[in-house]
This record gives sequence, C-alpha cells and structure tokens, in this order.
Amino acid sequence: MLTATADIVLPTSMIGSLPRPAWYTENLGKDSFLSAMTNSRYREQYVDAVSVYLRDQECAGLDIVTDGDSHYDEEVGGQSWTTYPIFHFDGFEQEKPNPRPHSTGPRFPLGPHSPRLH
Repeated sequence: MLTATADIVLPTSMIGSLPRPAWYTENLGKDSFLSAMTNSRYREQYVDAVSVYLRDQECAGLDIVTDGDSHYDEEVGGQSWTTYPIFHFDGFEQEKPNPRPHSTGPRFPLGPHSPRLH
C-alpha cells in the first residue's frame, strides 16, 4: 500500500483516459515518450495538460491522481491492443479486415424477453 493512502479506508482514483484539451495537438507518433519529451512543443502541451488534470482530480477529492493517460496519442483511445501495433509499428501489413456477414440463424434471439420492433 502506498504510504500516502495508508490511513485511508477506501482510497479513490479514476481509471481510463481523460479527454484531451483542444490545444493539446502534439502526438507521439512512433516516438517513445522520452524522445517526445525532447520536443519543446510536445513537452509544454503535455505538462500543461497534466497540470490541469491533476488540479481537477485534486478539486474532486481523489486520493490517487494520474496523468489521465495524456502521454498516449489521441487516436489510441478505443483501439484494441491487438490492432494498435499493426497501425503504429513498422513491418505490418495495414490491410483492413473484410469480415463476412453472419448468415445463419435469426438476427435477434427469439424468446419471451427479446426486443420487439414495432
């Protein structure tokens, strides 16, 4: 247990990503976080965003605060870790899958609790 929250019965925190401010336009791309921090524009926007996130979490009374995942690129949100590498690392084909439509069985399961469309 963290020393800062040792006496707190139920320490609170947030999970997931916070929305990026409109002015946070720099992205990592294929750079590492440490490499991106050498770019003054990226570093300034990251530090400003984290300052805002930390202050908001502090005002909300959270015990454990985070950077709101602001070190990730905006387009990372909602992507699966199984597809992220294909589009962000070299050496992968970037063809989009062509799924076949499901053709057997009813479109919705039928039963006493199934939705009825009118």
